[in-house]
Amino acid sequence: MGSQKVHPSSDELEAYAVGSASDAILDKVEEHLLICERCRIELALSDQYVWAMKKAVAVPEAGRRLRSIHVTEDGPIFGTIHSGADGKWIARQWGRQLDGGRTCDSMEEANAYLIDSFHQMFPEHFCSETCREEFF
Repeated sequence: MGSQKVHPSSDELEAYAVGSASDAILDKVEEHLLICERCRIELALSDQYVWAMKKAVAVPEAGRRLRSIHVTEDGPIFGTIHSGADGKWIARQWGRQLDGGRTCDSMEEANAYLIDSFHQMFPEHFCSETCREEFF
């Protein structure tokens, strides 16, 4: 039990976060995370950073529309885009207590609106494995 009071190194937490930890490190970190809130917070921040970096370098192919589901404390928030009859793009987000959107001139503008407006409405939200954003 004494070894569990020693925090994993930042490198060990990073390896755990990206799935490259050895079995020994994996066991050590998982056991430690059960008892250490500080390391759980550091891991969550590391996960957020990795997610943000992947998202920043992922450029959607032209002509692809965003569809999203974010599981928040207020329940799931859905987002989608469709083309209107007038050639405009409709970006819509909805949930239990939310239903709104915007008409945009381009698909890229509609995609950006969905991403930006969600983060403005839920600045405290950090995506987990239950959240999905995909381009189709």
